[in-house]
Amino acid sequence: MIAIRQCSLKLAADGVGGAASAQGNDKIRVELDGCVEVFDLERAQEWTAKGVRILGIAGSLRQGSFNRALLRLAQEMAPSGMAIESFDITPIQPYNEDVRQQGFPKPVEDLRARIKAADGLLFVTPEYNYSIPGVLKNAIDWASRPPEQPFDGKPIGIMGASAGVLGGARAQYHLRQCFVF
Repeated sequence: MIAIRQCSLKLAADGVGGAASAQGNDKIRVELDGCVEVFDLERAQEWTAKGVRILGIAGSLRQGSFNRALLRLAQEMAPSGMAIESFDITPIQPYNEDVRQQGFPKPVEDLRARIKAADGLLFVTPEYNYSIPGVLKNAIDWASRPPEQPFDGKPIGIMGASAGVLGGARAQYHLRQCFVF
């Protein structure tokens, strides 16, 4: 199952808007700004010991994008023990099953490997026509193809910057739907 939460970037360990409690011998329940998630305790301890590696993907190709800027800000503000690495989806070609049957293109292989290596993902996306940008959906389509679907079991965060009154809420809603496998 893929855990998708739209919570602000705060750590329960800091005591800011969150709390953690044990759930049996192998689970931990984390409440963070009204969102609740149950994590495998062994996995949580592993993250604490080695640090958390997040792969950030901006849904905009424009260099001056507010969403790219928001991703850079998240990288700068990441708490100690967390590293947010970004991946540029610009070189990913439009999805074509004929191409995929011959093997994944190099940029897609790189994306899939980096998703698999990350502890979690952070998507930062604008809203285009009440949904997510086609380039982001295209990257997700490429990365999610078998074999070995790399999104499986990855916690996913979603953020967006928008001048609109809803702040990209419809894009975030549609992005959540992309990860219901």
